[in-house]
Amino acid sequence: MLGLQNVTRIFQSGADRVTAIRNLDLALSQGDFLTVIGSNGAGKSTLLNLIAGTVRPTKGSVMLNGHDVSTMPAYLRAREIGRIVQNPLAGTAPTMTVAENLAIALKRKGRSLRTALPRHRRNEFRAQLAQLQVGLEDRMDCQASLLSGGERQALAVLMATLVSPQLLLLDEHTAALDPRNAQMIMELTTRFVEEAKLTTIMVTHNMEQAIEMGNRLVMMHAGAVIHSIGGMEKAASSVMDLVELFSGRNVVDDELLLERVAEAPFLGI
Repeated sequence: MLGLQNVTRIFQSGADRVTAIRNLDLALSQGDFLTVIGSNGAGKSTLLNLIAGTVRPTKGSVMLNGHDVSTMPAYLRAREIGRIVQNPLAGTAPTMTVAENLAIALKRKGRSLRTALPRHRRNEFRAQLAQLQVGLEDRMDCQASLLSGGERQALAVLMATLVSPQLLLLDEHTAALDPRNAQMIMELTTRFVEEAKLTTIMVTHNMEQAIEMGNRLVMMHAGAVIHSIGGMEKAASSVMDLVELFSGRNVVDDELLLERVAEAPFLGI
């Protein structure tokens, strides 16, 4: 379904030369859900950028459903690839209404905006927004800029999956949210992925998420995959197992190695 073959990406600015991805091979089958973890600067976001087409490989090829898309522009790949980014402000058009944002999402498959908002289309949007359970079905004419971070990210999840993509990319899409909204977005994501049987890649710093979500996991460091697990091995793994893997490979990253501390109850006056 998706294949990266000997992919390298080098960024160069003047005399500075950084190899962000190094001779990387990766293959996903239809319906796979891959979680990606790694230290800061490991190449996780560059990997997603290479797949989405916002960055092109210096060498190697990116294959989607048997076709080499290495040089295909991002806007054409967007017809088959949905993506949700970390910043809730970046996933929607802020000056457009909720309904207009959904109309843009429909256009990803080449549908015209001119006929996107008749009454029957608004009724469809209302029903789809109601599935989010955050009240956006009653705020269809509200500008996206007026929504909370959690509401905007919920809208972004719907936009990315409104026309079922061949591949869904999740780039730390809950990292900027408070715990309550992060949990809500993960539940929405899980539901949409399972209902549409979407092939998915999720980059995360949350190792609990990385273990709980999906059927495969890869660990990246210095632009390469240094460990890969799946199936029963992944299901049986714990956060401490992953921490030990990082430590055993001399990968030190405070954000990754910190154990999650349960939130204390709020005792405000």
